[in-house]
Amino acid sequence: MHDEGRRQQAAAARRAAGITTGALTAARVRDGKYHTVEPGDVPGGRPPSNLHDVIRWASWCAFAAATGLLDGVSVREINRSLITLKVGLEKRDLLRRIRALEVKLRQYERERRG
Repeated sequence: MHDEGRRQQAAAARRAAGITTGALTAARVRDGKYHTVEPGDVPGGRPPSNLHDVIRWASWCAFAAATGLLDGVSVREINRSLITLKVGLEKRDLLRRIRALEVKLRQYERERRG
C-alpha cells in the first residue's frame, strides 16, 4: 500500500465491495485449499441455464477471482463448465435454426415444383 494512513479506508472499501455484490461474503475454505460458496451465493441462486446466465456467472466468477473469494482452481473449473455449457447452448440453438431453415427449404421446393 502506498499510503499507510489510508490502510483502514482501503480495508473498509474492500469490505463494502463484497457486501454490495450480494451474498459473496459467505465464502468458505474446505480442507484449507479450496474456497467454496453456498448455492444461494451464486448468481440467481441456481445453475446457469441460458447464455444470459453464462454471462452473469462469468462476470461473478471474474469478480470472485479478483477479490480472492474463490481460489484459482475453482475459478478454472467454473470457467471450463461455463464454456462447455455455452458451446452446448450455441449448438442447440444453431440446430434449431437449421431445422427451421430445412423446413422452409422443403416448403419452397414443393412450391417450385407445384
